[in-house]
Amino acid sequence: MRRVVENSENPVAEDKILGKFDDVDSLAKSYQELQSRMGNSVRIPNSESSPEETAAFYQKLGMPESPDGYTVGEGMEEMLDGFKPMAHSAHLTQRQFDHFAYAQGAAAEAAEESLRASEERLKGKWGDNFEMSNGVAAGAVEALSEYSETLGAALAGVDLRDEGSHELFTTIGQLLMDGNAPTQGQGDSMAGETDDMAIAIRVRELMKTKAFSDIRDPEHEKTKAEYYEKITQLVNRGYEGVSDARLKPNPFRGVGLE
Repeated sequence: MRRVVENSENPVAEDKILGKFDDVDSLAKSYQELQSRMGNSVRIPNSESSPEETAAFYQKLGMPESPDGYTVGEGMEEMLDGFKPMAHSAHLTQRQFDHFAYAQGAAAEAAEESLRASEERLKGKWGDNFEMSNGVAAGAVEALSEYSETLGAALAGVDLRDEGSHELFTTIGQLLMDGNAPTQGQGDSMAGETDDMAIAIRVRELMKTKAFSDIRDPEHEKTKAEYYEKITQLVNRGYEGVSDARLKPNPFRGVGLE
């Protein structure tokens, strides 16, 4: 008579269970291997899983134990270190993090290439006056940043190699230096200014004329001669040039911020 194992609702023939094994030792070995695999397995987390169970699951897939466990390629540390905690909270594996790093690097390189091309166009447009216009724009950013912490934070990311930003802040800088910016009744831009600042303002006025940049203009040589004369005066008086910070009029005079 065939023996059966009565361990469930449906009796199973003993020979059907043992037929896969040559002996009891093979059966025991198979059982140990099964136990080992079960011990190394984790359950797919669900809404009832604990944070530890969820973390264990994703670590099995390749997520580091902590945000600092993500490795970053050389030269990418500054760009990606701040993203590590967010990546870890999203349970990204190292491989997924690497894909993100590659995408970020490609985007950053494309943006940098665009700025380099923009700067070359600006140099072509401004010619010999590029450095001067850049100084005027940088002075405007600095002056506005000092106006308030909020404005300073907003302008922290400005890159003057971008054509739009360069043109905008060059215009603002010229208005501030000429005293034409709205400053709640600042008054005459020359009032109270030193002789040195008056010279600097005259230089800026010359730079904005058509005669200054157009060599075919009949006043070009005369304008250039006056420009170099004024610049020489400033240099001889110890200034680095017309963009020297000491020669910038205070754009916020009269509003209690000087």
